[in-house]
Amino acid sequence: MVDQFIDCKHGRHKVVYPHESLEPILKETYGVMVYQEQVMQAAQIMAGFSLGQADLLRRAMGKKKVSVLEKQREVFYEGASSRGISKETAEEVFELMFKFAEYGFNKSHSAAYGLITYQTAYLKHHYPVEFMAGLLTCEKESSDAVVRYMAVARQMGVAVLPPDVNESFTDFSVVRSADGQKAIRFGLGAVKKVGSAAVEAIIAEREAGGAFKSIFDFCARVDLRRVNKGVVEALVKASAFDSQVAHEEGIHRARLLAALPMAVERGQRIQKERASGQTNLMDLLASTADEGPAYDPGDESYPEVEPWTPRQLLDYEKDCLGFYISGHPLDRYVDELRKFTTHTLDELQHTRTRGEVVLGGIVAEYKERPLRSGEGRLAFFTLEDLTGKVEVMVSSRLLADVADLLQSGEPLLATCWLRYDGDDDDQVTKARLKEVISLSEQRMSKTSEVHLTLEVEMVDRGRMERLRALLESQQGDARVFVHLVIPNHTETVVELGDELTVSPTDDLLLRTERLFGNKVAVLR
Repeated sequence: MVDQFIDCKHGRHKVVYPHESLEPILKETYGVMVYQEQVMQAAQIMAGFSLGQADLLRRAMGKKKVSVLEKQREVFYEGASSRGISKETAEEVFELMFKFAEYGFNKSHSAAYGLITYQTAYLKHHYPVEFMAGLLTCEKESSDAVVRYMAVARQMGVAVLPPDVNESFTDFSVVRSADGQKAIRFGLGAVKKVGSAAVEAIIAEREAGGAFKSIFDFCARVDLRRVNKGVVEALVKASAFDSQVAHEEGIHRARLLAALPMAVERGQRIQKERASGQTNLMDLLASTADEGPAYDPGDESYPEVEPWTPRQLLDYEKDCLGFYISGHPLDRYVDELRKFTTHTLDELQHTRTRGEVVLGGIVAEYKERPLRSGEGRLAFFTLEDLTGKVEVMVSSRLLADVADLLQSGEPLLATCWLRYDGDDDDQVTKARLKEVISLSEQRMSKTSEVHLTLEVEMVDRGRMERLRALLESQQGDARVFVHLVIPNHTETVVELGDELTVSPTDDLLLRTERLFGNKVAVLR
């Protein structure tokens, strides 16, 4: 037997234990705990626990299993007392062990994760774009994770670009953006309805024949047996053809989609002729028989149709990708949400707010189920804002009055009661709906002024005449102020007359943005 001693605030205590090298263990254990194994060592040394008993204590502490801990606490005190250690010292050490076990890890876990943490921190610091592209690829099956890491990338100053038939590969990749900086390009494999065979066909043709010049060129060249009309439609909605027509004034996704039947029909005809070895006279003048019919941009025609609204454009993106990429339906409502809500959804997770709150967002998911009694129905919906999501329960009593609004797709303001279930480290937010109103309705009742900020170079007679006609068509009670701005120089504010007071509708905001660009209107 070798006598060993523990020093603590209650004095110096003798510990008798059949071991000849306890001093470094005791100094490490009662100095600064680093690993969970030290909790086990302390239980062995002070209270005579076996390795199995010590491991049960470690797990109970880590999981905060109160009933198990209370039993283990008494066993620990009894074991310590039998070894000549006072109850005060045993209590002090037990509480120290318990506090540590709430956040400590075992040594093998800590060492492995420490190494991985160092490696990933090095890569994230020195190769941020490549690192985030790899991380997004690893998490590509989880829409929530992709959205979260896209936000992280943007916070790091890394641009995340939408899918593109001329640049994308299967997974996320690193490319150069228009300004020459490295950026992350979405993979074609992220687009729903675009299978691996279609992606392989697109990439193979692009590498063999160069970049696609248009949707007509695309349909003429790719194998339409593997890349069918549904695949091309999904690519259009997911913005994968945007870069090809960016330089073509007046060409937008709605016109691309309207041209798709013609592009597919033309492509099928060209590929059929190529497969049969036939060419027409004009093709012979332009290309060899081996190459098949030549690409002729003169054959392209894009029907005149109205562009999609920003909301339609984003909804199509979400349908095809599972999330929004070029923006969010709430981007244009940031100021209003800040004005009318009490918390963002991210703030709820950090502050653990309880009681009544006012939240804003859109309904991402909605479902109903019958009550167990068979009389009435409950509903659950996922409210999503720019920072996060929360599930909200709707009582049977309230459901009949709000079901239509919850399924309208409109931005909402929801007054909810909050509580939290579960342990401190694993709490789940529970929200119950008290009342709900559309954001547009709230805006109509609370907005007294509409401020339009226009750069002087954008102001001409034609635009101003269209603006006047627009304001006259949206009669209401909100006064209109026009801010004429010369960037970095002057700003002149003009209040329009009583005959041009307006109603702050979505239509007004949308048509104003079409005239002068995004976010020119601010509501007060």
